[in-house]
Amino acid sequence: LATQILLIPFLGSGEILVRTFSGPYAEVGYFSLAHNTYLMVVTTIPQIMLAFLPFLGQLRDAGQPRELARWSARLVRVLATTGVLGVFAAWFLGAAYVPLLFGAAYAPVAANLLPLSAAALAFALASVPSLLALVHERPSETVVAAALRLVVFWGIAPSLIARQGSRGACLAVLAGASVHALYLGWRTRRLVSGSVRDWALPAILGSLFVPLALAVGFAMIASYILSSTFVPV
Repeated sequence: LATQILLIPFLGSGEILVRTFSGPYAEVGYFSLAHNTYLMVVTTIPQIMLAFLPFLGQLRDAGQPRELARWSARLVRVLATTGVLGVFAAWFLGAAYVPLLFGAAYAPVAANLLPLSAAALAFALASVPSLLALVHERPSETVVAAALRLVVFWGIAPSLIARQGSRGACLAVLAGASVHALYLGWRTRRLVSGSVRDWALPAILGSLFVPLALAVGFAMIASYILSSTFVPV
């Protein structure tokens, strides 16, 4: 309950902060549209994780640590793989599909999707340690992590928003989610044996496509520069 109470202001105060510390009201719309996509992900993951709570609790009570570790590793791999795919979807498809779906006026939303997709990945990686903390009856770990996430978000959001508008708010969300995931991973490292390896493998495989993504980005920039420089007569 305390974790959910701390999650509400983290997920719900972004628009207020953007409006307070950013100039144009349009920035609120840019943040809100991207953040609503993020919300669909981060509000679904906890419901899926809670569905595994009784099963994992039974494994713990039955004294089956190996089976518990095996199922935890499966969840970590699935969530990490899905999260990496989400990051690359935002990277490759955001700039093309956001104007198509919402209009050219909302093109800046595409830049907001990348840090929020990374924040969703961090949220997904933290969900298994959070679940295991509950299975092993250590709820204080999740409460402290949620409090840290909120403090980091509120602490750096004003300055980032003042500099970068809605994108600054998205970066603040990413920072808060990353601190949350790192703290939970560290505090529950003995409960999640091999979790670093389980989520690192999909991330490493995904990083192989980074050069391709950079090449595509440079090609798009070069195409834009050439098209704006050489005007046909």
